[in-house]
Amino acid sequence: MMTQSGKAMTQSGIIRHPNQRYQLSSHTDTNWSVVADPARSSPFVSALVADGLQIQTWLTDTAHIGYVNGIPATDNCLTVAPAQSAVYLLFNLDESVTYGFRLTDQQMLNGHRHCLLTSPCDSLQVQCTANRSLGIVIARLDSDWLTTQGVSWTSDGTDCFPLALTPRLLTVVHELIHGYIPAIYQSIYLNGKLMELLALQLDQQRQQTTTPSAPVVPDAMQVKMQQVRDLLLSNLSTPPSLRELARQVGTNEFSLKQQFKATFNTTVFNYLQQARMEKARQLLTAGELKIADVAHALGYKHATHFTAAFKKHVGFLPNKIRFILLLLADGLPDFMGLLPN
Repeated sequence: MMTQSGKAMTQSGIIRHPNQRYQLSSHTDTNWSVVADPARSSPFVSALVADGLQIQTWLTDTAHIGYVNGIPATDNCLTVAPAQSAVYLLFNLDESVTYGFRLTDQQMLNGHRHCLLTSPCDSLQVQCTANRSLGIVIARLDSDWLTTQGVSWTSDGTDCFPLALTPRLLTVVHELIHGYIPAIYQSIYLNGKLMELLALQLDQQRQQTTTPSAPVVPDAMQVKMQQVRDLLLSNLSTPPSLRELARQVGTNEFSLKQQFKATFNTTVFNYLQQARMEKARQLLTAGELKIADVAHALGYKHATHFTAAFKKHVGFLPNKIRFILLLLADGLPDFMGLLPN
């Protein structure tokens, strides 16, 4: 089981000029002729069949990252190159796949879930089904480097059972694969995002293991709860009522509330609030809308209600976002003490 030692994990600094945006450089090829990592004779990720898939890969001094998406024409197997000592972060952004270090020992990873596991020096295998949408992010971190950051674990390949992707995790995954940063700072940015994802995964696992076990949600009901989540995310400004959500997915309000919490480990209301605040963070960071406009875009009639909800979620007022970005651009990481309440 992966644990954090007494030494606190720290996130690498992110340096971003407030008036410039740079696309992360990556290797992209629609036919899976992936450029091999410099230190290896084989690519980080390879596919049994190339048709219908696309990959992007990134490499830092301590990590490999792959983003695979598309619709495979046939049943397919993704193979991640083995490492002597590594930790894998898996984020499934689309339909169900199976994964494991041996084809004979595969586990289900349902859509919009994530897991964390360590390598027994075997190749990680991810199985996907023909004509089903695939979107998966796989990151491999060097375990020796993680040890220097205060993280230790056992290497049995079963560290973190699949958990639901939270709005915050989805945001950071999106920032990881679609971020903008100067090339000279790319390694800092990617390592920082990976450490943030790892911290969020560990914290979610800790919360899951310290609360009573949730009832097992049948596969058919999981599909319905994912539909509920999608309805919430696509209607942040005017979310459907519980009654309307239940009607649209074919269940009742009581079952909806019970099964949603069992699936996502939070209530429908809390999930909606988290998603709204993560969207607000993105809009405010972009700097193109006023606070009142962001509040209106997210369904708040009064900007003061939005401001209170935002501070409760992220710890500071929304009008401090630009101030923080300027401090980061000037190389002042210890900014929290400078923020007025």
